[in-house]
Amino acid sequence: MGAPHPSTSHLSPRPAGSMSATDLYFTAPLALLHSGTSALDVLERCLSCGIVNAGIGYRKIHGEAAFQEKLAKASAETEAQGEDLPTVHPLDATPSSLEAALVGAPIVGVLGGSRATDAILYCQNHQPGAVFFRLRADWMWNALHTTRADHGEEAEDSMVFKPLSWREFRILAAILSAKVNTYGFTFLGWESIQARACGFHSKALFQAGKASLPAHCQPMSRHDIRRGLDRLEALGFYARCRYATGKRGGLMAYSFRHPKREGLVAAIQQWATANQVFQAKTTALRAADLAAFAKPKPKPQVTPQAGVLPSPGPSHNVSFRPQEPPPRPCRYP
Repeated sequence: MGAPHPSTSHLSPRPAGSMSATDLYFTAPLALLHSGTSALDVLERCLSCGIVNAGIGYRKIHGEAAFQEKLAKASAETEAQGEDLPTVHPLDATPSSLEAALVGAPIVGVLGGSRATDAILYCQNHQPGAVFFRLRADWMWNALHTTRADHGEEAEDSMVFKPLSWREFRILAAILSAKVNTYGFTFLGWESIQARACGFHSKALFQAGKASLPAHCQPMSRHDIRRGLDRLEALGFYARCRYATGKRGGLMAYSFRHPKREGLVAAIQQWATANQVFQAKTTALRAADLAAFAKPKPKPQVTPQAGVLPSPGPSHNVSFRPQEPPPRPCRYP
């Protein structure tokens, strides 16, 4: 692994539901959680993938011309610092991923480290169609600095961060990897969180792969998940409320958009009302379709043509005799 990525400035978390379009984010594959050799290794892989994804996202949103302008600026700054432009072997990483790393690093506020390493790690861990989680940059730094401290690395005197443990990071990644509806929340049960916190987006994949999980990504118990969820909610990372109960714990609604539980409850009520209206419309349309299919089709009426005898049906036993010629007149008296 390349050199650590020191942050230029530290961002502290804001209250619940504060994720917005103006924040900086790191986007990484969920499967990274069960990769690597340690929690610190996983977090640095998430950092590298987030840097490259930031550059890729900038290219898609702002276009090729703006991307090339940022790339030229990043290359000039690298040369101004007396450093050579990074290069990668084509078998290790694609040139486009290296360009995205150069552009993405200043976007997410990362200085230092190796952009070539970022590109290589991205290509090693990226899978088209994989499930991703999108984490605020300050939460990412909090988790990284906390894990570095747990591994005995001393932080700089000027660096202040709020502790975020590796277990709490995994729970956050699990919730953030779930699809959010248009009302700003998602439904999850504790078993789904358990599977996603191990890097699997479904419980079936989790059951198939949990036996081979590394030591730093072992499944969390229901008690550990509940305790982590309670602490994260108390720290204001998200708002949540219970939606349904069941033998296995039921479903909870989670929202990073709504700052308070009351706002989340109101959003759930709006969603439920809209869902009932949609179901009523769907039921009515379905009933109309079934009624249309159930109607007997009218038999086609055939108009007989003049001079054409109607064809008898199969049930009629009718035979026609040919007309006999008229008798010939006798020549002899």
